[in-house]
Amino acid sequence: MNYFNFFSQYSGKRSSPIGDKKTLLIIGLAAVALCAGSYGFTLFRCASYQAQLDYLEKIKNDEGFLSQHSVATRVSEQIGGADQELAFMQLLEAYTGAVSTLDPELADLIDASTAGLATFSSITLSGLELELTGYAADLASVSAVERNFRGSERFSSVLMSLMERDTEANGMVYFTCLLQLKGEEAVGNE
Repeated sequence: MNYFNFFSQYSGKRSSPIGDKKTLLIIGLAAVALCAGSYGFTLFRCASYQAQLDYLEKIKNDEGFLSQHSVATRVSEQIGGADQELAFMQLLEAYTGAVSTLDPELADLIDASTAGLATFSSITLSGLELELTGYAADLASVSAVERNFRGSERFSSVLMSLMERDTEANGMVYFTCLLQLKGEEAVGNE
């Protein structure tokens, strides 16, 4: 039986089963090559990651690295504590300059509410509004500062805003705390 193409008058050529097989074979080979390339690339990446993990495991168990790391951590903690004390003293000096009469109870309350949790970079007092701008190590510390301020009876409202994390440098959370002082006695005019 002869193969006859009913549509040859429109296409001008005869269809051949051999041409269809060649096309399928080429598509199949391309698919196999793509899969093999993906598999090879994945194996290469896995080997690279495994080499990195092996190196990190080797460092983790190295006594010299562990002793250097512990010394660096202790020094960092000591410097961090000194920086926090210096920053608080500078802010306290700025606060005493902004208010004609320092209210020691308010200063102690700010110190007690934030000690060890946050460091302030600025304190602004405008009437009965106190704006504190600072940073903390994490969101839990910011929440603890907010709870401490809310637990005080010296403030009629507490609003935490402008929270953002510095992901590139040290991972600190920067925030602004707006406090509304209760009455005129809160600013030291007792």
